[in-house]
Amino acid sequence: MRSWISSIAILCLLGCDDPTATQDRKEADARQAAEQQLMSEVATAAPELERRITDWISFDKGLVFIVDYSGEPSFGMHVMPASTPWHVSCNSAEIEVTIGNFDAGKGRNARLFTRALSFARFSEEQCKVLAAVVARKMMEITAGARSP
Repeated sequence: MRSWISSIAILCLLGCDDPTATQDRKEADARQAAEQQLMSEVATAAPELERRITDWISFDKGLVFIVDYSGEPSFGMHVMPASTPWHVSCNSAEIEVTIGNFDAGKGRNARLFTRALSFARFSEEQCKVLAAVVARKMMEITAGARSP
């Protein structure tokens, strides 16, 4: 009898899903599917990416302000000159903006602040179009910041 109960317990451990983990996975899959749908068309992706940038970055009198809400309910505020270098990166798995100072030793921008704007799947053509949308928005923000 004892081995029968042990066998059932082992089978349940091996084959039974944790309902919370299963629900969390379903919710994550649904969020990813909604994100993929949103980013699949330039007409919907472009304004959403621009909104996400302006939620993260603003400017005032020659300064760029970056708000980091990752520590909610707390936040972090970072202020830097509008001349701080930045770049947009896009690949088949995400589009992101990196803001930071150039590191001559590494031959690239130091990753001071990086924000993934989307984790949707992108084609090379989508990357060309959407990275340009994001870069233009960054130029608009930093150009406005340079004009006190």
